[in-house]
Amino acid sequence: MKGQYLAVEWIFFFAIGITLVMMIFSLFSTMGLSYRETTVEIQLGKAGEMVRNGIINTFKSSETGNRTMLNISIPTRLSGCIYTIEVSQKLRLRCVDNPELEVVLDLYGINTNSENIIYSTRGFIQIRGTNGRVDLL
Repeated sequence: MKGQYLAVEWIFFFAIGITLVMMIFSLFSTMGLSYRETTVEIQLGKAGEMVRNGIINTFKSSETGNRTMLNISIPTRLSGCIYTIEVSQKLRLRCVDNPELEVVLDLYGINTNSENIIYSTRGFIQIRGTNGRVDLL
């Protein structure tokens, strides 16, 4: 029994090492997911501001009665997330992978309509303004 304490000691240290590696991996993956969610929300807000600015500019130029068309390039993915753009009373951007990640922006009472949900994979949005009405295509 004299020589067995080394084998038990090595097994014990190996088990502690494996446990530490698993705990560190778990910690970093949890932190990574948290940072990704925060980053996606910030990026959705910035992309939403870009679309909203296009809507406002199109609305201002279409108030004179002229028909205005604006094409805006949008990122196809934000931190690996494909997102949708919807318009009902407000502008809503939502991550497809995690629908809880969304940003809702006010359109300041601008009459805005969208026929379908717009997916970011297109890479652009067409904004058409006619007589004070704005359509997202």
